[in-house]
Amino acid sequence: MTSRISEVSSDTGEVPTEEPQKRERWSGRVTFLLAAIGSAVGTGNLWRFPYLNFKYGGGAFMLPYAICLFSLGIPLLLLELGMGQVFQGGQAKAMDCIHPRLRGFGLSTGIAAFAIATYYNAILSWTVVYFFSTLSAELPWKGEDMAERFFYQDVLERSDSISQVTKLAWKVENAMALVWYFLYLATRRGVKSAGWVVSVTMPLPLVLLLVILLHGITKPGAGAGIHAYIGHWDLSALNDPQMWQDAAGQVVLSLSCAQGTMVAYSSWNDARSTTLVADNYIIACSNSAVSIFAGFAVYSVLGHMAHVQGKAVTEVVASGPGLAFVTYPRGLLGLPGAHLFSLLFFVILFTLGVDSAISMLEAFSCVVKDSPLGARFSMDAIMAAMCLAGFFASLLYCTDAGYYYVDLMDHYMIAYLLLAIALVECVSVGWIYRLRHNAARAGAAALLVHLFSYLLGALLFVALLVGRGSGAGACAAAVAALLGMAGGGLVASRALYLRGARQRSAVGAGGDPPAGVAAGEQSAGEQPGGTMETRMQDEWWDAVVVGGMNDFVRELRHCLHADEGLFWTAFTVNIKYVQPVALLLLIALGLQKDIQGGGYGGYSTQIQATTVATLFTVVFSSGVLVAIFPQLTVTAIAALGQHTWDRATSWIAHCWPMWGGQRSSDRQSEYRVHVDDDMKAEGAV
Repeated sequence: MTSRISEVSSDTGEVPTEEPQKRERWSGRVTFLLAAIGSAVGTGNLWRFPYLNFKYGGGAFMLPYAICLFSLGIPLLLLELGMGQVFQGGQAKAMDCIHPRLRGFGLSTGIAAFAIATYYNAILSWTVVYFFSTLSAELPWKGEDMAERFFYQDVLERSDSISQVTKLAWKVENAMALVWYFLYLATRRGVKSAGWVVSVTMPLPLVLLLVILLHGITKPGAGAGIHAYIGHWDLSALNDPQMWQDAAGQVVLSLSCAQGTMVAYSSWNDARSTTLVADNYIIACSNSAVSIFAGFAVYSVLGHMAHVQGKAVTEVVASGPGLAFVTYPRGLLGLPGAHLFSLLFFVILFTLGVDSAISMLEAFSCVVKDSPLGARFSMDAIMAAMCLAGFFASLLYCTDAGYYYVDLMDHYMIAYLLLAIALVECVSVGWIYRLRHNAARAGAAALLVHLFSYLLGALLFVALLVGRGSGAGACAAAVAALLGMAGGGLVASRALYLRGARQRSAVGAGGDPPAGVAAGEQSAGEQPGGTMETRMQDEWWDAVVVGGMNDFVRELRHCLHADEGLFWTAFTVNIKYVQPVALLLLIALGLQKDIQGGGYGGYSTQIQATTVATLFTVVFSSGVLVAIFPQLTVTAIAALGQHTWDRATSWIAHCWPMWGGQRSSDRQSEYRVHVDDDMKAEGAV
């Protein structure tokens, strides 16, 4: 059984004649949950979340984090899981079901996930180098200032600036090849092989983290480290808008949203599965729990290191890769059995990251496999081509300037590109899905007035907050502008709809009344026009106010066998009205920060501009082309695939007789005869 929406056109309601292709399926719910949690839990859970918690007043960071988790992260995750289950396809297929012109943006999401994997695997390659280094007789970062020297000089061979690209760091290059080969082995059989891998790599780092935590908390100074991590509550930090921005970014991005991963993973579930909502909360809460738990393991060791060195915890804490590859390895040196715990730590780091890397590749492979061209090839061939291309693309991050490019790509991917993809998702489902159908019901004028009034209100809201700061006056003005414009648009939209509906229902208007309401249809004892007014009000609400988002939720509830309720109403309002404004605000705040700081990280303006232009062109070019030329672009891709396949089969047919086999064309003719005979027997020919 496929979901009903996958069998019906989003605009015409016509049922396609071809049978849907049979999809791969997870072996069970537990495997799906392990894969989804493994995708969400990554290296950022180990170094980014604990550092943000420490940076913004200890436990005080938990409040904005929790608010953003339940208002932004969990609804967005549910949207992507719902898209996969309802449309039973990857990101490109799901966006195509929403509107054919959006299929390219689904492909853009897969390309973005692949681009992230190319630099994310650089971090995994650093981990592999460190892992093999722990097998030496003496840890190479042991000694005064040796931790920095080993990481930046011996491993990365880092140059003085991003513009100095002179050589490949051979250790990182070799480790990169091993990482990509491991990813190929883990994904070559699709869901089957990936499911087996995550069943090991997901629980393993949690067990090892527990071992390090139990050992670390017994050491002197561990309590001070944990207190710095979560025991100190500086509530004054709540007034810092940057903290709220970092909390929202951490929530949205740590759940692997806007990468096509959760859409692909959910599409491999049975369409009749009814556990989606519960799975959504399990994935989100597990990801947060691992982040909090990892912080205890990290800061107990850092507290002990500060105690040994006679320093405050604030003097030894670092962020980002510096925490994982410099500060923490140095801290582990103070523990008995430093070799063992160093080895365990880098196993933890690799297994946390490899699940996320697998999910990025599977997101892109699902998009490829759902296409007419990709359907002709096995998953083994697709993953081999992807991993080979990924290795060559990753060589930039193996150079002596690779560290800088990892930093630069990570910033622009997180701060802008993934947030932009999430914004496109929310707008597509909330505003574009079944747009033609709802315009026919409510009238195009009513729909467009509502759309543009909300859009203008959202832009004013963001402009006022970004331009006038985060004071109470600016917030009040921004909220008033948003509610005023959106509310005024609703009033105008309702007036336009009612006028058009009454004209269509009037005698001799030449049109049909709304939603099956016949002219003069009333119940006994009702006031004249009562039934008509009520049903027109309901149709306006359904077609304009909640619109396509409500249609999507209705189909999702159909898959889940769920009844209507306040939960689904809140979800509809959140995705259609709250998420676009919040995501747009996050993008604008990040842009403002980079502009005011003269660019990110002190890198040259020319290099940043070139990197951003190349990144956005590669990722979004397919989306723009398909949006402008949907039929031409898809037809061209299909024609290319057909031509390539015909040339390949012709060459194989020519060579096969050399080995005493039968020509593929002869086998195809025999197959065609059998098919024709079967169809004639059934009366189809």
